[in-house]
Amino acid sequence: CNVFSGIVFLDTVSNFEKIGDHLTNIGQAVMGNLQWGIEKDKEKDKDFAGASAS
Repeated sequence: CNVFSGIVFLDTVSNFEKIGDHLTNIGQAVMGNLQWGIEKDKEKDKDFAGASAS
């Protein structure tokens, strides 16, 4: 082991942490959009049912 190898290792670990953070953000955004889309579809179904009953 030498100093340069340690610096490269720490830089690599730091980059993996950043990648993990980005993937977490992407996953949360996808799940949020899916949940929002389901709620939006339910509202459309309610509006459609109300319009067809009139």
